[in-house]
Amino acid sequence: MARARHRRLNQQTEHTQEPEGETLELIKSKVSLDLELYQFGQTLFEQRFHEMTEFLVKEYAGPAITDSDQSLKKEVLYELLQNTMKSAAIAAIKNY
Repeated sequence: MARARHRRLNQQTEHTQEPEGETLELIKSKVSLDLELYQFGQTLFEQRFHEMTEFLVKEYAGPAITDSDQSLKKEVLYELLQNTMKSAAIAAIKNY
């Protein structure tokens, strides 16, 4: 059986050319748009997660299950999501 040969690069090898001018500006503009999109997605996720937890507390639990900073405990959130899914499955079966 032939062994694969691996080429080991010298860690001291330096890059010989850095992007310049228009190329560098293009890279910066693309990264900027990626960061903007990421931040938008993160904000949207946090907003929807907050709305979901508020809904779960209102519909299935009540305020007694929140901790001091008014956020759902991770274990309670998991349990509420499971109960919600079970309720939805039962309703779907009844409507079938």
